[in-house]
Amino acid sequence: TVPLQFPEGQQYGFVSHDALAEAPSLAGQASEALVFIHGYNCDLQTALGRVAQTFTLGNMEPHVVPFVFSYSGGNALSYFGVKTQMRTYGEDLAQFFTELGNHFSEVHILTHSCGADFFFQNWLSVERCFRPAERSIRPGAGLKA
Repeated sequence: TVPLQFPEGQQYGFVSHDALAEAPSLAGQASEALVFIHGYNCDLQTALGRVAQTFTLGNMEPHVVPFVFSYSGGNALSYFGVKTQMRTYGEDLAQFFTELGNHFSEVHILTHSCGADFFFQNWLSVERCFRPAERSIRPGAGLKA
């Protein structure tokens, strides 16, 4: 048996890496999370569909686990109202990233449209959640001008 852990006050459980050490065949490759932050006028159903399409058409590796961080993205004629409320989600986003960091070796962030603005408006709240990448980037692997 492999014990499940349920963080206090949470409705989800997980298996710790320590517990998986007893069953190495279950541990597999280190997991990575991909977080999608949708843009303006995008409901949760549409955001989930976009992530599913990205994972399917992109042949995503099975050790990458998808997540959607959804905020109230508004609808027609509410653009400026949505933008003024983006920073109210900062602590929720920070808590989300902190919790993901407890369970995943790497967390990748994919944004669309206003999702990028949402992320950067909340940067001061979430910057403490990040540490330097453990993988080194190959020299010359970046974009060329």
